[in-house]
Amino acid sequence: MSLTYNGVIHSLRYKPVSMPPRRPLINSFPSVLLAVGVGLCGYYGLAWYQLPVYNETDLAASTELNLQIDLQRRGPNLQPDAEGLERMRSQVRAEVEAEINRERETVESRFGIGLIALVVGLGHMVFSRMTQR
Repeated sequence: MSLTYNGVIHSLRYKPVSMPPRRPLINSFPSVLLAVGVGLCGYYGLAWYQLPVYNETDLAASTELNLQIDLQRRGPNLQPDAEGLERMRSQVRAEVEAEINRERETVESRFGIGLIALVVGLGHMVFSRMTQR
């Protein structure tokens, strides 16, 4: 049996059943967090792998180059004596080493943030999957 209302046929036999909405298998937030974690780990892992390893000759050459640049900026009237030159050299060496360490620590910390996002996203996905059963 059917009923016509405004030109649309409606069946009286099949009534729509109200069912609760189906939950997705994977929640969107943990999957986005997992994807961001994988992306950060991949990007900064490659950057960490490609960081150069500096030896003593590289550090000495960089120190001398930066020292010469600093001395040229000072001008001819402000040149230091031998003791002041050694003090400047050790200060420039410390600056070069600090810059190298800062770059390495930045890459390592961002890689760690990626690992944390990956673990939290994966843990949330596993936990939500286990609690659905």
